[in-house]
Amino acid sequence: MFGWLAHWLYGTGKRPDPAVLDKIVDRTDPRLRLLSGYERALGKGAGTSLAFCAALGGRLGEPLPLSLRSFTTDRRLGLFFSSPASLLSALEHSGSLSDFFSSPSLGDEAHALLLMQRTEKQRFGREERNGEVVNDVAQTVVSFDRHRIVLASPSRDALLAALPGRGLEVLLAVASRHLANEGRVKTELESELMHIDMKLATLAHPANSITQGLPSGCRPLPDSRHALEVLRRDTQKRLTLIKRMTELPGVLQTVRHILEHPDDYFRLRPARLALDRMGVLQPDGAEGSDITRIDLEEVMLGHGEPFCRAVVPVTITRSALLELRQGFGGEAALSS
Repeated sequence: MFGWLAHWLYGTGKRPDPAVLDKIVDRTDPRLRLLSGYERALGKGAGTSLAFCAALGGRLGEPLPLSLRSFTTDRRLGLFFSSPASLLSALEHSGSLSDFFSSPSLGDEAHALLLMQRTEKQRFGREERNGEVVNDVAQTVVSFDRHRIVLASPSRDALLAALPGRGLEVLLAVASRHLANEGRVKTELESELMHIDMKLATLAHPANSITQGLPSGCRPLPDSRHALEVLRRDTQKRLTLIKRMTELPGVLQTVRHILEHPDDYFRLRPARLALDRMGVLQPDGAEGSDITRIDLEEVMLGHGEPFCRAVVPVTITRSALLELRQGFGGEAALSS
């Protein structure tokens, strides 16, 4: 009977889980609890972000098995990893996978997400055209590194169910970096304003120069009083704005905006690549037995110049992990 009240307060049909709100505040700025009404301010965004992250699961394709056999039969693995040993290293360094196989009740097959950074480098190489080898051809070489395996789950459904929580964690990390960057900008502007004031004081009293002690990293300042005063007004204006954003009400507004507009900071886009066995990018429509087609999703995090990670759903069995370990060494912790 009080559903209308929850809708008015939080913008949804139910009050957000207090644990979710606690996580949001803890990951961004615990001081937000000092503000009256912070739960109401963040409630709608919490629901929006969780719903947004839950929808991401529908974009994932079929899982890629991680095993020694797959490494020899599926050329995608040879492009993602330099060798079976590097695949094993990624598996061994996954805390999520370690926890999964340490619990026999979860089963012998884990469904997880493989995260990688895709890098493109330009080079000049050789290329065969109409039966002839051509030198100094501009090529784009694609490589994958910084592998991480996360969200190990007993089934695909369980993996999809874990995605909203994981997505919220990632979004909150983006928000935390955004807030930290605003704090850094505030500190830099305060330092610049102080240096401008010192330069103005030196111009007013040349005999009492106080600019000799300025840090070497300070950017050069203009020598004319007029230019300094113009720069000071501009710096003061920017500092006033950033101060409002770094004070608690401003922090709350920033976190609220990110939660209510998650697609501005957390985007998933499909990527389709055609690569030869050396990782050289091929044009769309290229055919040949040497070409491997890769479909994956890429997560774009942040605003402006986003941080990018390739995402591939994978499976790994206990026996496949043991086979890799027996062939290429590794820890025994996951085989128990």
